[in-house]
Amino acid sequence: RTFIEAYVHLISFLRWIIVCLVILYLCSGIYAVSSNEIGILQRFGKVLNDKIQPGIHFAFPWPIDRVTKVPTRIVNRMVIDDFYSAYSSLNSTSRAFVEMTGLDSYCVTGDNNLVNIMCVIQYNISNPFDYIFHVKDTDNMLRSMAAKTIIRCLARMPIGDSLTRGKQQISSYIKVELQKRLDDARSGLNLSFVELRDIKPPD
Repeated sequence: RTFIEAYVHLISFLRWIIVCLVILYLCSGIYAVSSNEIGILQRFGKVLNDKIQPGIHFAFPWPIDRVTKVPTRIVNRMVIDDFYSAYSSLNSTSRAFVEMTGLDSYCVTGDNNLVNIMCVIQYNISNPFDYIFHVKDTDNMLRSMAAKTIIRCLARMPIGDSLTRGKQQISSYIKVELQKRLDDARSGLNLSFVELRDIKPPD
């Protein structure tokens, strides 16, 4: 009889432990989305909701559900002043030449003059779903697209205009054309500001 009572107590004790573990497991599914984020909820890999608003929410814990938080209200900043890597890899001959000589990266204007240029781009994430699922390396993609857009813009403009009255035109062209390329790529990025920080002939 003593053995039976001990066995019953053990079963009851184990049952309570299992119940507590289940409760802890479910409680671990409570999560918070901050005021500058949007959440994306996936269940077994399928997206159920890609616009979870800031606040306290519940999802089934791993491995059932997965929540990805995307900072949509943070303004990011990128400086574009390197135009060799837009068309070449890190191990290319042009990259090796720049590293050996220490020359600044430059662009060619429409009348075959050289200019050094520095452009600052500010952007934020406007579509979390596209940002997470359609682009693998957002920073490299944006940098490459921006560099190519700047090169194409300056190739259409003579040196005199690019150094004087054409600066605002260059900034506007870059913002419009780069945004089109980002939209076509479904990057989920939105350009908020493009500033032509510096443009001058090489020293």
